[in-house]
Amino acid sequence: MNRLKVGVIGLGRLGTLRAADIACRIEGAELAAVCDVAEERVVRIGEQYNVSHRFTDYRELLELDDIESVVISNSSERHAEVVCRAMTEGKHIFCEKPIALDKEQLACMERLIRDDLIFQVGFTKRMDGDYLTMKNLMQKGEIGKPVFVNCLATEAMDNIEFYKQFGPESGGMIFDIAIHDIDLVRWFMQSEPISIYAMGGVFGFQEIKQMGDIDNYLISLKLQNGTMAQLQGQRNPQSEFVREVEIMGTKGSLLHRVDTKGLITVSGTEATRIIKGDGGMNAFVFKYRKLYTEELKAFVDCIQKGTHPPANFYDGKIAVEAACDAVTSLKENKVIHRR
Repeated sequence: MNRLKVGVIGLGRLGTLRAADIACRIEGAELAAVCDVAEERVVRIGEQYNVSHRFTDYRELLELDDIESVVISNSSERHAEVVCRAMTEGKHIFCEKPIALDKEQLACMERLIRDDLIFQVGFTKRMDGDYLTMKNLMQKGEIGKPVFVNCLATEAMDNIEFYKQFGPESGGMIFDIAIHDIDLVRWFMQSEPISIYAMGGVFGFQEIKQMGDIDNYLISLKLQNGTMAQLQGQRNPQSEFVREVEIMGTKGSLLHRVDTKGLITVSGTEATRIIKGDGGMNAFVFKYRKLYTEELKAFVDCIQKGTHPPANFYDGKIAVEAACDAVTSLKENKVIHRR
């Protein structure tokens, strides 16, 4: 089987990891082209991995006939622009979340989507073995009928200067952090959000307010099947890095927290028991580094073996729509009822 020729667009923090994976860790793939607006990044990555095609304009990369697929890792605010062009050029697409920042951009994509091309979204949590274990336990009836999901995401933000550069390009805290948990709730509960109410504000850095963003949020979701969810997020100087998910059911609960142990707690009618997770806080960087690789392997397998992407265009679309509604709810202080 010929190796899949892949181009990477965007060579920032995550794009650099994507390029390294394709060049060194993904069997059956070849890093055939790279692109970034910063020429020094293109030169550095191009030299490091001996990449033949190097560009500072993504349109030139997409015009290459021998590039069959692209990984889109540039700034979030430009994802939709590049995705639409890549669709027009007939490329298989792996795009980081969020795939867009508004519903109008989604409409452009939907007009161009093709059944014969793979579209995968980088919702990394779907690849996490701990969450897969929780989902399997839930589906086996360990906690009875699922009722409620609670997601907590906190992280320290001690470099406001970096955020001034990164924040505006990310779409804001809801598109950067909460969207992961919006997708996770859909994936766990196998149902769509029908109403959203969001609260939030600036408590740690007043500079963020001037940028039109927040550093704390609380989002409530009601899903079509009657289940509920609450998403909490915090970025403050003294916050620790925490990712916690709890699923509560009629007969018990499942709890996973990324901390020093990384365990899954199963509580129910029987005695509480502990399941060893994939790794705790000390292994966090290595764990997510592995997940980044695994989702690219899944992308290549979709193209070469005909498998289905862990998260497809539709998953990315629903998550963006829900994030847009959460932003509207926050700004207008009202519940948004989704069709």
